[in-house]
Amino acid sequence: MSSSILQVPKLHVEIVKVKFSEGNIKSLLSKLSARCKNTFLQLINEESYYSKSQVTLAYVLTQKAFKEGYNRLKKPPLEFLLYLSATTQFNKAIEKVGIGEKNVACLIIISDDRAATTKCLNSIRSEVEVLGECTPGEEYIKKLYEIDDRMLEEQCFQRERRKCLEVLVLESISSIDYV
Repeated sequence: MSSSILQVPKLHVEIVKVKFSEGNIKSLLSKLSARCKNTFLQLINEESYYSKSQVTLAYVLTQKAFKEGYNRLKKPPLEFLLYLSATTQFNKAIEKVGIGEKNVACLIIISDDRAATTKCLNSIRSEVEVLGECTPGEEYIKKLYEIDDRMLEEQCFQRERRKCLEVLVLESISSIDYV
C-alpha cells in the first residue's frame, strides 16, 4: 500500500504471510519470540488483515493500555487481539482474528528499530515459510468491523472507497479504547 492514514515514524511494521507446521500457536509464538529480541510478534488470520495502519493502531492502543494500566489481559500480544478485533471479549477476538486450525497466517512483526525487525524476519525462516505479503481483503473486513455497503455508500466517494473503508476500520478499533 503506497500511503497510510496513520503515521507512527518510530515504528517499523512488517506483515508477512507465513506457513508453519507447528500445531500449537502459543508454542510457535514462543519459538519465534526467542529468535526476535525487542520485537512484538503476533499471528492473525489472513482475512482479518486490511492495512498497516489497522495493525499499527491496534499496537499503539495496546501499548497505551499497558503504559496507563487499563489493559484487560496480562500479555500485550493478547491485548492486541482485542484492539485488532474491536472487541473487549477475548473469546470473540479469537473467533474474529485468530487463526484457528489453519497453518497459514499473517505474521505481524513490530519494533522501534528497523534492524531488529529485519533481523527478526530473517531469523524466523527456519521456523516458518515466508510466502510473501499479506493481501488486504474487503469482504471479511466489512463483516469483522460491521461495516455494511450502505454505510460505505453514504460516507465514501467511490474513487476513495478503499481509503474510506480504512478510516472506518480505524474508527472501529479506536472505539474500544477503554479510557
